[in-house]
Amino acid sequence: MIAYIQEYYTPLNIGMTEFIAADEDAAKLFAKVRELGISDDEVVDKLHESGILTENLSVAITAASRNYAIQDFENGINCHYAESYWQTWFEGNKWILGSEFLNILPERDIDVDDIADYLMRSFDGFLDVVEIKKPDVPFWTGPDSHGNLCPSAQLTAAIMQCLNYLYRIELQSNSVDFLERVDGTKTVKPQCLLVYGRSNIWGEDELKSLRILNASYHQLHIITYDQLLTRAKQLLGVEEEEESEDDDLPF
Repeated sequence: MIAYIQEYYTPLNIGMTEFIAADEDAAKLFAKVRELGISDDEVVDKLHESGILTENLSVAITAASRNYAIQDFENGINCHYAESYWQTWFEGNKWILGSEFLNILPERDIDVDDIADYLMRSFDGFLDVVEIKKPDVPFWTGPDSHGNLCPSAQLTAAIMQCLNYLYRIELQSNSVDFLERVDGTKTVKPQCLLVYGRSNIWGEDELKSLRILNASYHQLHIITYDQLLTRAKQLLGVEEEEESEDDDLPF
């Protein structure tokens, strides 16, 4: 048996002679490390003498995973993926939607006619909504005769869809059946985050118009894919690193 293990057990075949005890949680983190391409030497440097992963390594793995997610996100918004792609992507990367959300609820049906992209539990324990549209959709039309930018027909339709969801949820707020389906998450003035379109080539007029548009709604906030990307980079310190690199340039 020992001879068989020595011949066929991969770590022994590659010359590995030292082993570190790891519980189930540590083993999962090691697997994540391999997925992210972090070397074994880097892992060992982060271990206690007892061989259990440190909290710092766990944080580092999360940061590395999110950096990969940001790269994937930035590449994806330049592609013409279907809306269903983004619904799945955000489900696997909830953190990018903001710290105000604790988790995505398994239930999506508001009633028999209305199905939201995500029903969310907010950090204060109440029900909110996230609606996802594609990056490559028109945002503004105009300017009109007064020089004002106006929401496109597609954006107006998305806004009305979100407002209808909020209305329907409030109608269901006292329903025992609905409360059970959303794991007991209570409904009090639900908010909706609408992820829609791009703003990477916007000027001051477009940014100001979105600010005005958002200010006109009490329960709805519209955010573009590029704004989500910028916020995520700042959260992880990516933007600051890029700026510091620019500061070192001779011009």
